Amino acid sequence: MAMNDSTSNDDLKAPIFKEFKWHRKDIEEAAIKGNTYAQLAGMVKDISSGCHTILEIIEYDSMQPAFGEKTLLHPYQISNLARLAIQSLVLLEKEADDGLDWIYHYKTKAGIASRNGEVD
Repeated sequence: MAMNDSTSNDDLKAPIFKEFKWHRKDIEEAAIKGNTYAQLAGMVKDISSGCHTILEIIEYDSMQPAFGEKTLLHPYQISNLARLAIQSLVLLEKEADDGLDWIYHYKTKAGIASRNGEVD
């Protein structure tokens, strides 16, 4: 492939792969209080631990017939536990999205300018 006049050596060396992040670049530089992060981290810990336990119970119960044992739960109860885990994770995802939006709008220069109607 021949290099045309508009392609520099730097362009050829630039990585094609770009690391994916859910947040904007300016959020990485935003100054946020530890409490803001700690609240989200606590929620992540509680919900992920609870979902982990729910999924372990469902897995354990589903394996009982393979060992000649009766299941502990009725399929309706398993469905309830699965939906609880799913909806807990949905709420956690929404909370994370809201947190990232809040950080952007209130703790970054671009977000504050956008909130104040300023245009770059």
